[in-house]
Amino acid sequence: MTPVRIRQTLVVPKALAGERLDRAIEALTGDLSRSQAQKAVRRGDVQLDGKRVVRSNGTVSKGQTVSVERDAPPARVLHEDATLLVALKPAGWITHRADRSDAPDLAAHLDERFGPLPTARGDERPGIVHRLDRETSGLLVVARTDAALD
Repeated sequence: MTPVRIRQTLVVPKALAGERLDRAIEALTGDLSRSQAQKAVRRGDVQLDGKRVVRSNGTVSKGQTVSVERDAPPARVLHEDATLLVALKPAGWITHRADRSDAPDLAAHLDERFGPLPTARGDERPGIVHRLDRETSGLLVVARTDAALD
């Protein structure tokens, strides 16, 4: 299976102004190392303010936009019991299918992995108790029973 690619767009905060681009990417993404950031630059997968970057050792300024195209990180289930799941949704994943995006879909992933989830709130959002925006990472509670969904 070909990994799904996402474009993560981040804004450089004041605290990272003057840092090298590779270090800023490491700090901003939280899951890419400096080495991985450098490789992304060499592959042409990094843009700074909409322009492709060719060197990872340049510095960044407050307010600049850094875009990194990369494989979507995997979703992780941190808790599982008979009534609910707690999943870590990575940035770039959508909570449930709501558009024609190629982004990975957490609800479908969990439905496939754990079996049918309740659809009282609609077939397109099985088990979803609450949502997070596509670019937001965080924990999601997912119901495994109708009672837990209420």
